Amino acid sequence: MLNNIYLIIGIMLGLLNIYQLLIGHKERESVKSIIRGWQNQAEGIKNALLGIVYSQQNFSTTEDMKGAIQAISQSAVSLDKAMTEERFYTDKEVKNKKTKSEEEMKELLKPRS
Repeated sequence: MLNNIYLIIGIMLGLLNIYQLLIGHKERESVKSIIRGWQNQAEGIKNALLGIVYSQQNFSTTEDMKGAIQAISQSAVSLDKAMTEERFYTDKEVKNKKTKSEEEMKELLKPRS
């Protein structure tokens, strides 16, 4: 009788281990996907900077080049923000922050009388 109880407990623990293994695999895949996105953003920034370096003749003024660099800078800021949110904030905090930001933007864009 005692052996049967141990067997049932062993089977339950084995199933729990399999479940945890599957959940861990899904989490690792999610992290890999996030990292791939960051790598793509970083590669885009790198390629844009190389484009500026190798095609300087396409910029007629310093202001043109300044505008291109500012656009690339926004991509870098976006990448930094994504990495910071992933590292320091929970999903709920990020969602609350985004909702607040959207509400502030609606308020700014609201027609004034």
